[in-house]
Amino acid sequence: MQVRTVRVVVALGGISAVATFALVLTLQTLVWSPMGAAPHLSYVQLLDALAQHGETLPFAWVVGAGLLGVTLSIALAIVSVALGWRPLTVAAGQLGLLVLGAPAYWVASFPAGMAVADGLQTYGGDHAPGGRLLYLVSLTAVVALCAIGFARSVRGGRHDLLARGSRPLG
Repeated sequence: MQVRTVRVVVALGGISAVATFALVLTLQTLVWSPMGAAPHLSYVQLLDALAQHGETLPFAWVVGAGLLGVTLSIALAIVSVALGWRPLTVAAGQLGLLVLGAPAYWVASFPAGMAVADGLQTYGGDHAPGGRLLYLVSLTAVVALCAIGFARSVRGGRHDLLARGSRPLG
């Protein structure tokens, strides 16, 4: 398989992974966790209960956070393929976005958690297991990035993460 083909496959895989992360982030924050806090209510009843206490779920904020990650992933894929980055560098960039997914999830879900806590008189943390899954994916991406870095250092410590013809990083 040609390096260009591998680069494109890795870029598309990265976009898929980041888009899946964003979808789970959105569902966890806006549906699964709030429903876990009040399993006796339908989703419409849950939204009504929040509204009765002057609370709403921050739909635009959460969806925006997910779309930002997907947009960055697509931009990274386009740039990496256009500039001819090595496949491991493309993978490292996409993994970096997954690492940033954990803090993005926390920031995106905080207002929703507070709305649920205040509106349903409960705690604001996760009420469904999707959040733990997101943190696990980000942790796995950190481990994978460390493995890529270690493999590169063992291969001779060269600064060749970018395409041929580029200048060394250090």
